[in-house]
Amino acid sequence: MVLLYELLQADPRYTVDAYLLLGNGLHHVYQQTGRKTNITAIQLLNAISTIATERYGLLAETVLASWGIITPADIHQLVIRLIHAGLLPADTVSFNEELPAGFNFNSMLDISNSLPPKTE
Repeated sequence: MVLLYELLQADPRYTVDAYLLLGNGLHHVYQQTGRKTNITAIQLLNAISTIATERYGLLAETVLASWGIITPADIHQLVIRLIHAGLLPADTVSFNEELPAGFNFNSMLDISNSLPPKTE
């Protein structure tokens, strides 16, 4: 089994914070669904975007980018790297389904549209 430290050394594209956010996202989905396996990519991406916007607000996209997370492919890479390292069971997340047409991970992080209008 590979340690997370070794993953970070072997490929510095993603920071330890990216892996921690992924773990938090998986835990969030587990709390919502009660499932630890066969989590869909959409469930995981929704959980990660929820956590990021709650923690970082309008800076969520910038914070995630500084950790190496820019697109859903980055989340997929983190999952694959943890599976190959033996740190995550292979059946935890399923990236087999297609993301919906027009799916935009960054728009999930944009909370400016959900803010209440300014009052004078």
